[in-house]
Amino acid sequence: MLVLLLKASFVLVILLAFYKILLERESFFTANRIYLLGCLVLMFVLPFVSLPRLVQEQGFVSKTIDKIDFSEPAILPSETILSKNASHESHLEANQNAKGVPDKSGERGIAYWFLLIYYFGVLVLFLNLLTQVVSILLKVIKSTDKVKDTDYTIVNTQLVKEPCSFFRYIFINPALYDFDTYEQILAHEKIHVKKWHTIDLLLSEMVLMLLWFNPFLWMFRKEVEKNLEYQTDDLLVTGASMEKDGYQMNLLKIATFNKPLTITTNYNQSLIKQRILKMSIKKSNPHNYWKYAFIAPVAFMLLLSMNTPVSTSMDNEIEAPLYQNNETQNNLVLEDDCKALLRAVISEDVDSVKEILRATHPDCLYRGDGEPRSPLVAAARLGNLEIGKLLVAANADVEFHDGADESPLMAASANDHFHFTTYLVDNNADINRKVSGDGTALLVAAKRGHLKIVNYLIYKGADVNIQVSADGTPLINSVRSGHYEVSKVLLENGADPYLTSPGDEYPMYHAMMSKNKNLIQLLRGYEKED
Repeated sequence: MLVLLLKASFVLVILLAFYKILLERESFFTANRIYLLGCLVLMFVLPFVSLPRLVQEQGFVSKTIDKIDFSEPAILPSETILSKNASHESHLEANQNAKGVPDKSGERGIAYWFLLIYYFGVLVLFLNLLTQVVSILLKVIKSTDKVKDTDYTIVNTQLVKEPCSFFRYIFINPALYDFDTYEQILAHEKIHVKKWHTIDLLLSEMVLMLLWFNPFLWMFRKEVEKNLEYQTDDLLVTGASMEKDGYQMNLLKIATFNKPLTITTNYNQSLIKQRILKMSIKKSNPHNYWKYAFIAPVAFMLLLSMNTPVSTSMDNEIEAPLYQNNETQNNLVLEDDCKALLRAVISEDVDSVKEILRATHPDCLYRGDGEPRSPLVAAARLGNLEIGKLLVAANADVEFHDGADESPLMAASANDHFHFTTYLVDNNADINRKVSGDGTALLVAAKRGHLKIVNYLIYKGADVNIQVSADGTPLINSVRSGHYEVSKVLLENGADPYLTSPGDEYPMYHAMMSKNKNLIQLLRGYEKED
């Protein structure tokens, strides 16, 4: 979640900079309104769009954001940190000891506190928004002087100090203005009502509620407000229904120093000078619409900067995008030599594999066909143990894989190839190794519900409480996927039901969201022992 918020903030900063540099000075107020509304949508859409690999440095923003260290455990009692060589009995004993700890707040990680502060800010702004809406509704209810028309309702009330509008309601205190000024205010606010400007303000306020920590969003909301006023002033003056000089003088008289509601159109004094200056400048040349053509390439560059086909993670322990060692480094560039071997493995042509291995090292990569990109990972996915043994016999590194793929052990575990899994572990595959975007062997086996492999990996010392940022824990994944038996085995072997990972929720949350009564009962059984 934190990563998504940071990406959305990055999109906003770039789009706001584009607006300030190229579009703000133009008098194309309707086009600018569409652009600003589009920004509110793009900032939450672009981070989710996937692209194939197009450029070498694709996704550099995601990689930079993901380097931020939120890997400290959110909740991790020291009593539940299990040695990977511990027996099943010691797992259970450690779990029982951990459940005697009533308060774990002192051991929560930095991600927990960041999220706590973030949610507090969201709550404050939500209450502020709710208060404003209630305040407006009360003014409507309490007013006895309402003039209803087809498209709007004028609420004459002494409860407002400055005129404003909210959806189809126009609020004004007639006692404060002469007849001409009163009519000008109504003409102005009717345009706000007709153009549905309240929607822009509400959307801005709701996005601000989600990204309140970004100072540029506060600036963005002000730009939305200014452009709406510019558009209204332009329509009023250009339409020849209002004399410009008189209109500007009345604006100065109406201007208020009071802090207005942020979800209503208003006559805030801080904007009056800018509005008058905007009315005085020369209209933009229609040929300047060419500037809007650059929105598409800017959006595309944002996509490239955030989207990468190679998954990234915030966990410091996750390896670089390409795993390699000194013995195989010289083979990495020989993709053409690897193509034949990889295709032979995928087609499970044992004789061809034997022949090609005479001239080609098994630790090689070929990306031309997509994934898998290395021979041993391909064999592990297929579960072809005969080919796997041939590759290892030819000095294949059991940890070698492309950064866009999982490790061989994870490939075998994820696809329920038990004998291939045991073979790799017997050949010293790291049972607790983390891979960005995939997790660990135990995590993927738990996610897929492969009970036999889960039992084996735990027996061999897999950490049942291992955490991978953005991938969760084994228990979280088994509960989220609805695998009761796997979840039960994990809990019996010391999985902490209170443990989460940065940006994720507790196992109980996922059980309740899926309405899985069996899992809820299982987890509650462990909670009762606290």
